[in-house]
Amino acid sequence: MVSMEDAKGKVYFETYGCQMNFSDTELVAGILAKDHYEVVQDINDADLIFINTCSIRDNAEQRVFSRLQHLRGLKRRKGKELVVGVMGCMAERLKKDLIEKEKLVDVVVGPDAYRDVPRLIQMAKLGEKGINTLLSLEETYEDLTPLRTEGVSAWLTVMRGCDNFCTFCVVPFTRGRERSRPVGSVVSETELMSREGRIREITLLGQNVNSYNDNGRQFADLLQAVAAVDRSIRIRFATSHPKDFSDDVLRAVRDNENICKYIHIPFQAGANRVLEAMNRTYTREEYLDLIARMKQMIPGVSVSTDVMVGFPGETDEDYEQTLDLMRQVRFDTAFMFKYSPREGTKAWKMGDTVPEEVKADRLQKLIDLQERISYENNQNRIGTTEFVLIEGEAPRGDGFLRGKTDSNIFCVFPGEPGMKPGDLVRVRITGATGHTLKAEVLKEEPVTT
Repeated sequence: MVSMEDAKGKVYFETYGCQMNFSDTELVAGILAKDHYEVVQDINDADLIFINTCSIRDNAEQRVFSRLQHLRGLKRRKGKELVVGVMGCMAERLKKDLIEKEKLVDVVVGPDAYRDVPRLIQMAKLGEKGINTLLSLEETYEDLTPLRTEGVSAWLTVMRGCDNFCTFCVVPFTRGRERSRPVGSVVSETELMSREGRIREITLLGQNVNSYNDNGRQFADLLQAVAAVDRSIRIRFATSHPKDFSDDVLRAVRDNENICKYIHIPFQAGANRVLEAMNRTYTREEYLDLIARMKQMIPGVSVSTDVMVGFPGETDEDYEQTLDLMRQVRFDTAFMFKYSPREGTKAWKMGDTVPEEVKADRLQKLIDLQERISYENNQNRIGTTEFVLIEGEAPRGDGFLRGKTDSNIFCVFPGEPGMKPGDLVRVRITGATGHTLKAEVLKEEPVTT
């Protein structure tokens, strides 16, 4: 950590979007901490503000533009003493708009240019605009250590970019092509977290972790290597593409007790015609076969997904196939959203053909269906036992603690003396809503690290 006396300045981060963005924020925080900046939690204390942005949907971009408008007052009060930076996917996609329209933005840095942040800040302090949005075919930041300051869970980025070019997605254009960190680099960072002792759960991140490749070593090999570092640390991973999901990965999940029996596997649409238009490169039947193999090879596995409604040309019949797939698989949770046109993608040229009110109606019916399935799935967990990693106090207080089960479902239960974040406790499920399990601690000592 940087002492207040040695600090070049105080930096505040605000992050929008996916887990990868939160991981990148920690990466840039680490770069700036090494360059003698102090990370602060109060925006009013900062003389450097970085907004980490998301471009996956238009609504995400509009939230950032709205936030920048709110910062105008702070910028007016502090003047040149305050440097405002935008990083991440929006920075790469909308650099011209950010500089020309949002005149309070001083630094614009894309996902592959984070090493350059200290220089860009210095440019801004000299009155110039600091801009670097160049994409790289090689950058993985393998030798940099993120700054992780709180919590018992950590994100660990194992690959960057995406080669899939789904017709609705801007990620290949904002984050570049796929490249994987060496296995040794990922293992070394895991060993560092193990030695420090605070982190009890690690999520391996990539736009498509299943296509990980380090000179022939595949994602299953990486999973095995990371899981072996410290068996008391739980391992998760996200996100998986169905076309690359091998049985070797399923065996790694099954055979390693500390790899959580939870898989996030987007399907996006239930009709083959729509999947083909999306360039998802698998069929409905292949996806259902993959789910069947997961459930057969990993008994009790928890599965979540991403699903979209209103893709250009989606008919009522196509939508019904999506609902039918949801009923067949019975996901524990799902991230559900309306199609959002993104300029520069192939789908942009198809036009936004499904009326907004139809999208909204389809989305609501999808949400209602998933809420019912989630509730029923959780009701079936009543009476079972689970291990929960304590994250902290439950929102309700009154001595209740909160954590996640192996299956990635929030669980609340009455705490007992000596229990603390990072402890793994065994509980019996006593009640459930669609989103949260209620439990009681079984009378045994917590697994303390």
